[in-house]
Amino acid sequence: MLDWALSKIIISIFTVGLIIFSIFIFSSKRAAIEEDKLRNISNRISSKVNELSNTYSNSSVYFTFSENVSAVTLPGDIDGENYEIRFSDSWLTLETERKVASSDFTEEIHLWDPSNVNYTTNESELERSDDQNTSLKIVSGEERFKVVRCELIVSGEIQYHTFLYKWN
Repeated sequence: MLDWALSKIIISIFTVGLIIFSIFIFSSKRAAIEEDKLRNISNRISSKVNELSNTYSNSSVYFTFSENVSAVTLPGDIDGENYEIRFSDSWLTLETERKVASSDFTEEIHLWDPSNVNYTTNESELERSDDQNTSLKIVSGEERFKVVRCELIVSGEIQYHTFLYKWN
């Protein structure tokens, strides 16, 4: 009788251990998949920004979270959860409650609309605008943003700069 009870206890412990191990494996795979999705979105955004930053012409790319023929469409959520995109002048970070992914830009960008200075400025005004706009947060599924590469007259000299800002 004691052998029978002991075997049942051992089988129960083994079963519980197997269940815990299975849950651990599946949650690890889910976290890895979520991280891959974030990394893919991050790389997609940064490659478009970098591609635009390497041009010497006036051009733009729109990003949205709903199907739009004239814009780059990003997923509105990851496994039902919205994510945040945080931009700085040299990198971006995508973040959910559990995971983070980031990418760098090849060239520094400005996080404001160049029409605010009518495409004409000087070095100190350019720095002041950058100092006032050091980061930008976009919530997936709720907001859209735009990347613009354009001619900017800085202290009388024509230069090309890249701008990223919310698009209404």
